[in-house]
Amino acid sequence: SRLSGGPPHLQLPGIRAQPVWSVDSIPWLASVAEDLRVAVLADWARLSSYKFTENKLLADGSRTWFSETLLINDAWDQDLCNDCPNTCGLLKPRRELLSSSAKMPDPKVNSDLEITVSYHMLKPGARLLPHYGRHGRLLASLGVEAYESSVLQ
Repeated sequence: SRLSGGPPHLQLPGIRAQPVWSVDSIPWLASVAEDLRVAVLADWARLSSYKFTENKLLADGSRTWFSETLLINDAWDQDLCNDCPNTCGLLKPRRELLSSSAKMPDPKVNSDLEITVSYHMLKPGARLLPHYGRHGRLLASLGVEAYESSVLQ
């Protein structure tokens, strides 16, 4: 897979949930996958010490699961983009990330479509509680460091 570091997850209305999918089934993502990996790794040195927001609801333990959102519904966090210029520079021009351009197979979902680009960080040895995301969510995960022994269940 071009997105190394763990299998992606796909959950779409009208399509059965599947825990693993081929990045090639999302052509625009496949076209930038290697560049995205390089951009995220280049930005991670600066972001690894960033003060991420703690997510307490999904974590099994405190101070273990953190995230920051670069994009939510067409609004980019410019301060965070200043700290990860490679990732934002690659993704900002993508019209597929505009809520007006993104379309799901089930038209009922398109009116409530939330497009986000986020960094998530799970501390070594920590685990997430079982959970389900929003319908119509496509999550592409890219492990950056210490992911070799991680397991998705």
